[in-house]
Amino acid sequence: MKSKTDKGLSWLLFFYSLPSKPTRNRMAIWRKLLKAGGLPFKGSVYLLPNTDENLEFFTWLVSEVISLKGEASFVHVKKIDTDDNRELVGLFNKQRDTNYQPILNEIDGIERKLSSIKIGGDSQDRKKLANQVRKVQRDFEEIKKIDFFTSQRGIETGEKLEKIVKVLNGLTVSETTKHAITISPARIEDYQNKTWATRKRPFVDRFASAWLIKKFIDKNA
Repeated sequence: MKSKTDKGLSWLLFFYSLPSKPTRNRMAIWRKLLKAGGLPFKGSVYLLPNTDENLEFFTWLVSEVISLKGEASFVHVKKIDTDDNRELVGLFNKQRDTNYQPILNEIDGIERKLSSIKIGGDSQDRKKLANQVRKVQRDFEEIKKIDFFTSQRGIETGEKLEKIVKVLNGLTVSETTKHAITISPARIEDYQNKTWATRKRPFVDRFASAWLIKKFIDKNA
């Protein structure tokens, strides 16, 4: 992602409208926009930095809204006259602060539990704590994907999480840091004469995936 001061930074603005009923459709689109890191901007408009991933997301979301009997479109703009880039980046970072806060609360709780666990203590307590930390790590990584401008709150959260992992490493190696997962090799025989699916109007990476499947996995796909 471009830096806060990068003059090449540009934006994608998404506009949409949906029938008032059923309300679940409106809620579904709203949740998808928030999950993608979209910033509510001037009413029913949502803002995202202009990246290939966000361009693909908005392209797909337009189709989704139309399938729900709504209307949608998006535009690429190099500048928003009423707000400079620094202000917009600040709004995105403020939104990410809200996302990171529940994770910071969980980290505080984990730190309190860690202070009461001794080296060589109850292995079940350590295992439960390790599982909790792994969940927090997954949640953190999901938010980090939409922390487009590497917010200070995100940096602090990552540092605290890393510190917790190091403390757990000191308690035990076998039960908290070596979370072994056995993955069996896939058999190419299991993937013959299959029907493969992707999004409408895919970008080049998805076309490349189709070529790879036909070339190396399933010639009759």
